[in-house]
Amino acid sequence: MIFKKNGKGNEITPVRVYAGMSVPNRSSQGRRNGAAPKDPQEAASVCRFRPRNASTGAVGKEKALHDRTPHLPEKISKKSKKVLALHKKRVIILKTKNQEVFAMDRLKDKVAIVTGSTSGIGTGIAKLFAAEGAKVVVCGRREAKGQAVVDAIKAEGGEASYHFMDIMQTESIEALIKDTVEKYGKVDILVNNAANVALKDGRVDELTLDMWDAIFASDIRGTFYAIKCVIPYMQQNNGGSIINIGSMASCGGDLGSTAYACAKAGVDMLTQSTALQYGKSNIRCNCVRPGLIVTPDNEAHVPQVLKDIFLNNIMVNRYGCPADIANMCVYLASDESEFFTGQVVTVDGGLNSHVSTVGEFKKMASRTW
Repeated sequence: MIFKKNGKGNEITPVRVYAGMSVPNRSSQGRRNGAAPKDPQEAASVCRFRPRNASTGAVGKEKALHDRTPHLPEKISKKSKKVLALHKKRVIILKTKNQEVFAMDRLKDKVAIVTGSTSGIGTGIAKLFAAEGAKVVVCGRREAKGQAVVDAIKAEGGEASYHFMDIMQTESIEALIKDTVEKYGKVDILVNNAANVALKDGRVDELTLDMWDAIFASDIRGTFYAIKCVIPYMQQNNGGSIINIGSMASCGGDLGSTAYACAKAGVDMLTQSTALQYGKSNIRCNCVRPGLIVTPDNEAHVPQVLKDIFLNNIMVNRYGCPADIANMCVYLASDESEFFTGQVVTVDGGLNSHVSTVGEFKKMASRTW
């Protein structure tokens, strides 16, 4: 968060920094083409703001900031300091000769484990967590890719380390949690993102018990066990935040991904049960269900016809990107969400918020039948 002091008055306007995404803006001048940077770090320094006149309250034309240090007067008014006092637990002050910048490290000093963070959505989450001040443990089966994520985080001034983890192997989950506590002294945040997406799925008549068991072992058994392992450490630390990455597949029936949809529906209920059972220990648990998220890893494998079908039903003008999920996870991981738990949040551009016939009616240029 950046607090910008307006030149025409004493009011300080909070300006949210959105990393790695084109933010749908409240103004008619906001971006409508939906273009989003591919790398969350690439756009971590980009924000948009609408200056407000302190005396009239009028909102001016949108401008874009391309760095995190906008020019501010040397002196900050008493009124502005009162605004900043409201955020004193989360705000750091950066000073230069001619300006003062108020930046928020929303995850400062927190230790976060992001499973399955060697690529895709997990990488986006790990990078944004680090940009917000967290010490991030990047983990997965591919050490070279994991180390590349760690190096990218460190190059941006963040703190991260890599740890091997195979979601199908319980001993590797145990080692991940234990080694993280030994290294950093605690675990504040666990993001359960890992899943083996290469497993074969199908219709009920096509599935074998081995196929069913393999998907459940990957997509819910591993998530359950990671939660089970981290709970005692979070209780010792007087709280924490657990974020499970679900799927919009659990929103309804599917023509083919039967086991995957069922497993992810189980993640939804596991989330609510965990939140209920450990809420009094200050442990929050929420689930984020991504919609169609196009990443550098999967973009070449998503056919254009599939993109067109989704975009016709998505309520905004673009597909999702990893930063859309990362931004939601930052909120759920931060102290800002301390009254938010047991929720299953679908981040899909509104895809699942309307009846299934909308896309066909749009083709007919008809509102209803």
